[in-house]
Amino acid sequence: FLAILLPPFAVPALAWLYRQPWCRLLSNYLAGENLRNTINLILPGLALAVLLLPLLIGLFKTFGPGPGIVDLFANPDWIGGSPLESGSLYVFLNSILWFFGIHGAHALLPFTQALEHAVDLNATALAYGQAATHPVNASFLGAFAFVGGSGATLALALAILLFTQMRSLRLIALASLPLSLFNINEILLFALPVIFNFRLLIPFLLAPMAGLVVALYAQASGLIAPVTVAYPYTGLIGLNAYMASGGDWAAVALQACILTLDVLIYLPFVRRIAAHA
Repeated sequence: FLAILLPPFAVPALAWLYRQPWCRLLSNYLAGENLRNTINLILPGLALAVLLLPLLIGLFKTFGPGPGIVDLFANPDWIGGSPLESGSLYVFLNSILWFFGIHGAHALLPFTQALEHAVDLNATALAYGQAATHPVNASFLGAFAFVGGSGATLALALAILLFTQMRSLRLIALASLPLSLFNINEILLFALPVIFNFRLLIPFLLAPMAGLVVALYAQASGLIAPVTVAYPYTGLIGLNAYMASGGDWAAVALQACILTLDVLIYLPFVRRIAAHA
């Protein structure tokens, strides 16, 4: 969050320094415009770095994540004693950050690391013959909540391809499809776009939340095995659910059901966009 909040203050300061005569290394007559501007940014950049470094060090020491934050978030009791509440909070924050163009997993890095650590805690419990203690973890979210990336946007691509005839939308959805199968959705986010597209805000928030709720219920009911295997977020759809659950085909079937539900969530919003295009 410090990195997100820094530019609105740092960029005006850099511009002010750039306008000061004592920061100019080249005059207007000694080089081309691009080279001159680049060289004349050297001193303003160094001066700003010298000013910001002690400030950032102080902020990190004051507000930086402590050593216990991983255990704090990995413990489902940290908010209301419910994996549903803690998982819903992470899913919501991740989605809303992405909607405004901020990389959710990076902005929530301490929490993301905690969720990755929760997978290891489940694996350790399983190795000692104990029940998995962390239903919500990174592999779980990658397989069941963020199907196709943030906002569960594989469903968005499928809804466009299956239920609309708009050539421009279909081309973008088709181009995004191979990457969406690996939970990579930047093409949809920036080219459709999803970012700052308030007509897609509700399904972008609702679809991953629906996947979280359905998967938690299925896991608590014993319909699928607990997620105990660390698996890359960019794993292939289908394979990620199978591997993360330790080879449970029911998890793959559940992921397919969640994907279908997500398509139904996106469908009315996609039709509305196509009707008003």
